Amino acid sequence: MATKEFLEERAAKAQEKIGKIEKRILRLRKELAMGKSLFGESDLRQAERDLVRAQEKLAEYQKQLTLADMKKASRNVPAITEFLNRWEQNMIAYFEAEFQKFITAQKVYFAAESKYTDWWNHGKGFSDPNRKKIEEDHRALRERFIHTWRHITQFGFGRHYYENDHEYWTSVMRKEMAKEKDRKYDFIIERTTQLIGQITDASLLGVGAKGDLNGYIKGTNGTAHVQTIGAGGWNIQCFHFRTLINKIK
Repeated sequence: MATKEFLEERAAKAQEKIGKIEKRILRLRKELAMGKSLFGESDLRQAERDLVRAQEKLAEYQKQLTLADMKKASRNVPAITEFLNRWEQNMIAYFEAEFQKFITAQKVYFAAESKYTDWWNHGKGFSDPNRKKIEEDHRALRERFIHTWRHITQFGFGRHYYENDHEYWTSVMRKEMAKEKDRKYDFIIERTTQLIGQITDASLLGVGAKGDLNGYIKGTNGTAHVQTIGAGGWNIQCFHFRTLINKIK
């Protein structure tokens, strides 16, 4: 969702545009009545269509501003904060453990890279009858290493890290986790306010023993059921989740 300042600026410009179009319509109507309009009713119809579009755009900005106000008023929900704080700490612990595994795996990979480089540098690669297979195996090794550890190398330098890079890597990773926590909070609040308006009571929302968020949220326009389900997949070892929020009819 766009920032409130951005929406307010766009709404003001839309309001200004509406004022200009309304003045143009009045002028065109006067000119048409006096027989001075060059294109007559065609200009007037176009101006009226422009007015409708501008009014629709303003209404959309005003709707988004209302949602932004509801979102801001609903930011302080303890259960959601606790849920995401737990998620953030679990993710940090997961990535920290994975970094250590990555360092070990990288040493093995570097040893294979060094062996492959020596094979080429000593001129064996050109005459080796198994050259094609050796090259294919090494290419597969490189691609497998990159793919397997992409979740670690995404935080900072790129493909490779070293043990003495741990402090820098950790700072980048923690910043990204904090940003992701904020994005997830915004998603939950935005989804909820879209369904039931401004949150008025979240006392029936809680965090379970497994760190999942479940329960009910009451708002100015109804009540929503919140349910967290784990989301897994190939090579996913840390806790991922989907938060389902549905309005109770």
